[in-house]
Amino acid sequence: MENVKEKRNRGGRPKIEVDEALDHRLVTRLNSKEYKEFETEYENWRIGRAGKISDFLREIINNRKSTRNINKVFQKEETIELTQTLYSIRQELKRIEYNYNQITKRINSIEHIGKLYYEVQESKLLINQIEPLVNQIDRLLKEQTEAYYKQE
Repeated sequence: MENVKEKRNRGGRPKIEVDEALDHRLVTRLNSKEYKEFETEYENWRIGRAGKISDFLREIINNRKSTRNINKVFQKEETIELTQTLYSIRQELKRIEYNYNQITKRINSIEHIGKLYYEVQESKLLINQIEPLVNQIDRLLKEQTEAYYKQE
């Protein structure tokens, strides 16, 4: 037989690679309010897991960049939803304006006098109040769209 040493399992704790070893210690202090918030988040994190506080903190530290990206995604989704809502409100106001104009043209073609003419003039004033709202919504939509594309 050759004179080769076999790798034998000598028992005991397995050796940890140098890049996996946890060599450094971090210490911090929290006030009561911060600690309660931290404890709540930790309890939520522990649901369905078996982990220590150190595992939770390590996960937070290692995932902080992805958390920022997730927050940006949520902000973008909220911006898109707001923009879509403003756009749909604008479309509805435009439809009301178009319907009103059609009705007004028909009423004016009938040529009623007196009270009907007064009602038409009064409703024209109401439509004139809607127009600034439509313009304001257009401006907000434009600002939201510009802000969204500047973030990217």
